[in-house]
Amino acid sequence: MMFKEFNTFIQPFRDKLENLLKYGKTTRITGTNGSLQKIQLKTLRNIEDALKIGQFGFNSKMPNGSRVVVAEISNEKIIIANEHIASIIDVTDGNTIIYNQNGSYIKLENDTITLNATNIVNDCTNYTVNASSSFTANAADVIYNCTNYTVNASAKYTASTPIAEFSTSVNVLGLLSASGYSGTAGASVTTSSDIVSTGEITANGVALSAHVHPYTWTGSGGSGNTGVGA
Repeated sequence: MMFKEFNTFIQPFRDKLENLLKYGKTTRITGTNGSLQKIQLKTLRNIEDALKIGQFGFNSKMPNGSRVVVAEISNEKIIIANEHIASIIDVTDGNTIIYNQNGSYIKLENDTITLNATNIVNDCTNYTVNASSSFTANAADVIYNCTNYTVNASAKYTASTPIAEFSTSVNVLGLLSASGYSGTAGASVTTSSDIVSTGEITANGVALSAHVHPYTWTGSGGSGNTGVGA
């Protein structure tokens, strides 16, 4: 009899402790911009519309079936922790990772930040990369769509490629040095300066150094030519 009386006495306290923290899995999540997410949970005592409250500046929406811990505060049920076992990406001690259920992630590990995703989009007014040592981009195709593109290289600009193509004009404001030139039909070079070559110059299949200009003059001596290169 004493045990029954004691059990009856502590039952309200037991219920309060059980309601203080609960463990369950999500079955439905609702919420729109400007409002907290409301989450339905499956536990020993199912919970409707528990609130998910996160840190300012960070928001996420967990998939259904996520494990959660719920606390009851002032008659409000608040989710204080959540995780989805199928989405966990391993991280080493002392490091951090932000990820989603599709496997995309941002990993902060030692001295390296790693971004892994199918598509990465930067929407901004100004984009600056300050690299004190080097900047490397490895890709099958790199496309820049812009109004003006400027490269400021204080020492040297090098492009290692078998061919460089320009769809329209190319303006060179300083000295242009070329170790070879190959043109197609319609290609031309226009300059107001001298052209100096240490190699052979060939036009229409005729080498300039071996070209002979024939001429005819009146007077004694008849006709002849000026000689090589004349």
